[in-house]
Amino acid sequence: MASSSNLEHHKLTRFLFTISVFITATSVLAVYTTIMTTHYGIKKDDIQARSITHLVKSQVRTTNVVIRNCYLPVMKTGPIPISKKCTLCKSVKLLNQFEIDDKAKDKHAAICKDCVTKQSHALENISEWLNAVD
Repeated sequence: MASSSNLEHHKLTRFLFTISVFITATSVLAVYTTIMTTHYGIKKDDIQARSITHLVKSQVRTTNVVIRNCYLPVMKTGPIPISKKCTLCKSVKLLNQFEIDDKAKDKHAAICKDCVTKQSHALENISEWLNAVD
């Protein structure tokens, strides 16, 4: 599976390739219009202006498509969650109210910190009661 740095490098390479194609095409058009002016005796500025205008418009369309394709996946990811429902007390709380759990899909524990504290106090009380009975 490709990492994000490889994907970013690929996008950068594609962008630089597009720029180099643009520069090469502009150079070819300059040479072509020079040949056309000497052969047909027409004004070089008119041909170059029309050619470059056409080239720039096509490059703008291509760049817009590339930008749209780069940012479309970012727009489809949806909002970043800021709250979660505790499985024990069933209340919705902010993510900072949950412990970090690397094994969970959202990297937060299923039980909030308050419920964990209550459970630990209950276990301590039970252990104290069992020690008192013995």
